[in-house]
Amino acid sequence: MTIRAGNVRLEIAEKAFDDQVCPSCQKEFIIRSWKQLPGETKRNLSVISSTNFCRFCGLMLFQACGKCGEENFVHLPFCASCGEKTELLSA
Repeated sequence: MTIRAGNVRLEIAEKAFDDQVCPSCQKEFIIRSWKQLPGETKRNLSVISSTNFCRFCGLMLFQACGKCGEENFVHLPFCASCGEKTELLSA
């Protein structure tokens, strides 16, 4: 676990996740890619995804659960899918 990632308090992590921002620099982690998916109209071109690392400060944000493989916000204590304790990988 990185020192900076280990210093994120739970209250800050919960608020950052709810607001879809990095808990370190407060920048949005959602990326909007302007691609038209099959079946979408030209008015609806936004593809929304999140990044595993903050593109502004480099803090790890998401990683796969070691037990079930589902992606999780690493600053929250448990996997949202299986309940396994979250373990941050060194980054």
